[in-house]
Amino acid sequence: MFTALLGLYGGLSVVLRLLIPYVIGFIVRYFSKTPPQHPSIDIVTTTQTWKQRTQTLSSLREQPSDIKQQLWTTRIYITLLILALIILTLYGMLSFEIKLIQVNKPSFSTVQQLQTQSQINLISSLQCPCTQLTVPYGQFIQFQPSYHQVCSSGFVSGRWTGALHGLQFLLPSGAVASSMSDSDFAFTQPLFVFLKALCDFSNETIVNALQTFEQIQLVGTQLLTVDEFTKQISAVIITFELETKNTFLHFLQLLRNITHVNQILAGLESNYNVEISGPPNYTASLSIGTYNDSNSSEICSCAYDSSCKTNWGLFIGNPADIQVYSIPEFYYACQPVESLLQSTLKCFYDDQECLNIIIEFYNASFFNNFTRLNSSSHASRFMINSTIGSLLSEMFIESWSESTNYSSYFAQCQPSSCSYTIPQHNSLFDTITKIVGLIGGLSVSLRILVPFLVMACIGVIRRLCPQHQRTLTESTPRLLHVVRVGNKIRDWFKKVNVFEDTNRTITIQQQCAATRIYLLLLVISVVIVVIYTSLTYYLNTYAITNPSFGQYQQLQQRYGSDAVSCPCSRSSIIRSAFIELECDFHPVCTSHFISDSYLHDLLELYNNLNTTYAAMNVFTLQGTIFSHFQALLALCNLAKDFVTDAQQQYLASSLVSTYISDFDLFETETNTSLANFRTTLPNSFVNSLQMIRGLMQGNGLVSAYSTNWYYITNRIAINAMLFLKPQYYGRDRCNCATSATCTQPSTPFIQGYLVGCTPLESLLQSTIECLYEQTCVDLLGIYSNMSLPNSPAPLNKNETRFSSNDTIDSIVQQMFIETCSSNVSYNQYFEQCKPDSCSVTLFEPGSFIIAVTTILGLYGGLTTFLKLVIPFLVFSTYKLIPTASLDNNTTSIVNAGHEEHLFSSAVASGSMPVVPSPLTRFFTSIPRYIKILGIPIDINVFYEYATYGMFDRVRLTACKILVEQLETRMNQSVLDYIFKLIENDPDYNLRRKIVQHLCRHPPFRQNQTCSLNNPTTVHKLWSLMTYV
Repeated sequence: MFTALLGLYGGLSVVLRLLIPYVIGFIVRYFSKTPPQHPSIDIVTTTQTWKQRTQTLSSLREQPSDIKQQLWTTRIYITLLILALIILTLYGMLSFEIKLIQVNKPSFSTVQQLQTQSQINLISSLQCPCTQLTVPYGQFIQFQPSYHQVCSSGFVSGRWTGALHGLQFLLPSGAVASSMSDSDFAFTQPLFVFLKALCDFSNETIVNALQTFEQIQLVGTQLLTVDEFTKQISAVIITFELETKNTFLHFLQLLRNITHVNQILAGLESNYNVEISGPPNYTASLSIGTYNDSNSSEICSCAYDSSCKTNWGLFIGNPADIQVYSIPEFYYACQPVESLLQSTLKCFYDDQECLNIIIEFYNASFFNNFTRLNSSSHASRFMINSTIGSLLSEMFIESWSESTNYSSYFAQCQPSSCSYTIPQHNSLFDTITKIVGLIGGLSVSLRILVPFLVMACIGVIRRLCPQHQRTLTESTPRLLHVVRVGNKIRDWFKKVNVFEDTNRTITIQQQCAATRIYLLLLVISVVIVVIYTSLTYYLNTYAITNPSFGQYQQLQQRYGSDAVSCPCSRSSIIRSAFIELECDFHPVCTSHFISDSYLHDLLELYNNLNTTYAAMNVFTLQGTIFSHFQALLALCNLAKDFVTDAQQQYLASSLVSTYISDFDLFETETNTSLANFRTTLPNSFVNSLQMIRGLMQGNGLVSAYSTNWYYITNRIAINAMLFLKPQYYGRDRCNCATSATCTQPSTPFIQGYLVGCTPLESLLQSTIECLYEQTCVDLLGIYSNMSLPNSPAPLNKNETRFSSNDTIDSIVQQMFIETCSSNVSYNQYFEQCKPDSCSVTLFEPGSFIIAVTTILGLYGGLTTFLKLVIPFLVFSTYKLIPTASLDNNTTSIVNAGHEEHLFSSAVASGSMPVVPSPLTRFFTSIPRYIKILGIPIDINVFYEYATYGMFDRVRLTACKILVEQLETRMNQSVLDYIFKLIENDPDYNLRRKIVQHLCRHPPFRQNQTCSLNNPTTVHKLWSLMTYV
């Protein structure tokens, strides 16, 4: 700021010195009453004035020796000055400047307009910092999920389930409820109750997820643009929807698998059979239910396949085992959940005859009161033959109906200001300001340089001319010429006087001292400016359009990551575009021990056991090995599915970034994200597993394998009640009714193999150390009575990070994961970011043009400023130095009249040189201080100092003060004293200078009315002027 003001000061001083005289002259002529002159006279006067100025400019050297050379110097100076001004004007008008513009308290419409301009590159670097850094999603995101029509239909109402229960009392003639088939449609009430529970569970899950989601904060220091907001929030919404569905389905799938491996008894008795042995014991035993496959002769066991099923139907007969109608795509399976998920709702649409047939069969007219499902394609995005499992995989949602409100986000962000940069031409005012700042430096610089350049050119011309070349070579050796030039420069430096006083009020010695101080300070200042300009760094920005990956890497390596900035054309990038993620699992999950063939052989072993002793078979290896390895298979599959879905969910999430991250930052952020993914991966799975295990134990659910409870008969009678008794394990008689973790080693003993309350609980506490040893694997084959051509190969300890004696529970805590490897491609990330341009921002030293313009601008201001300040300081110093001696010697000066008179006489007669004493210098400065400070004076004091005998300069100064006092006081006695001095004083030089000063400061003006303006005084003045 100071340098700019200093440059403007120098330029303005030059410009104003040229213009002000003409402005003042014009104003005076305009307001004066004299008639205007003829225009030609004005032109002639102006021309003569400029000729005089040109002649003045031609005196660029202190003592010119060649008038022609001076004229050429002047013309070159003016030409160069005009050309420089023209070039600077054009450069200033045509050059672009990046300007930062700030808008305080912008409105929503203003921000939208700025963002639109930013998109079409009218402005750049738009930034609107938020006053509120966190904004809850619920403030600007709204969900209105709509569900499948079945969840709001009458088929999940209490009236429908009550009507189904009433069908048992509307049986066909001759049929009784106790003799009806288990797959009769009259027993489908639990399926619709469960369907309603799934609809409610889905709705509650979504409501809870939305409540949590709405509290999540969007964190950002800058206001997102509409495009950035849309992309980022879309990615957030997709991630939320996917995560909500996966969490819901994973829990349901985990529940289904645990129910299957533990063979929990179904209320419909669809997965087990109760058998009562004959006398004398009448032992009750459980066996796993089976289904006949209508498409083949094979029997499907619920122990092996949870999807075993048959169609619900309409039956007649006594017992009612004759199926007269099969409900299309509506199944009876091992568990109600499996029945429902494999079925469709096709029978209950309005374009189907299925429900009419059921109504006619049972003669149930009250079924007509229920509105059937709408089969129109506009009513649902699902097909009418879509399974309920497919509906459940979408959580019965037809549409999430999400909406975002950017204006609400803007209101929450509350930007207090927005700033942006815009390239634009310099304004006329800026251009004029810069040029004015440079005029002073240019004019002074050219006035110094042009004469030397002209002299150098003349010297070169003379050297090239033959007539001069020989004379120069013969007469002037080169070294002598250099010495002469040096001497001339030295002489010039000694004689140069920037502050020459034509009135001789300041001594030559003082003027030369001031000049040298001025030149010294000027040189020092210019050196400082040059050093400062060379050391000053400027923020420069360079743009590279459509950079390739190689160019971007080169920019990073050359300038560093902090200097390179590349805005992404896509602010939201899906991670799968640049990350490949693959997890490897424990080798047992791909081993022969959980293969279909191995499990099939183990199932055959289990089926061959006597079911009468089912309650005792649970302690044996043969009675539990199938469920043991089947549970291991289920856990492996669940872990794999969970990890796969988590990978997909992670890779489907987006990396939101406005600018491309450099490689180091990208690698750090990606590694942190992957580490967080691996760390949190098992949490949801393990928590859900632990919750389901607790629910099963807390609700006393019974396993069809009789591992936790088994049936007993207390009374032998028709329709007698069966009772359940808990199993006990271990030497401490651990009771399965009170603890689900009761275990003991199997019979026969296998290392690490335990049996317990449920197949899952016994597996989790077991180890698989036996599977690492070939002898133990062979022993399993022997105990299992399996005749295999080749014994299964044991697991390799070197292929796993887990210990052989780790429990399955500890392995499940890690999701069976051995390693999760990732391949991150920075190149692909760059291609997805796809920056349209990159900018390199560097702190660089100023260019040559900047340095020259800065120095020129400051040079003019410095010269003008120093020419004002230096004389005042130097001359004031000279005048104030003798103050102390004056005070000490006042008496001697005033009273020693005789000595002073002798001294003055000696000086006047020329017998001794006049040496200016401190007293003389002090008195010569008095008039200037009187004028500047307006000090009141005593006339009598100056009478005394004006008397003959004082120093010449002291007398002259006192007389001048008396003359100047006449202008203000109009004192006749002072005028008479001046007249007396002019007439009688013996010093002729003093008398002459008094008259000259009186002419410069006359006591009155023409036509002025005052006491001094009378014929006597005028006559006296004329006579004295003639006399002197």
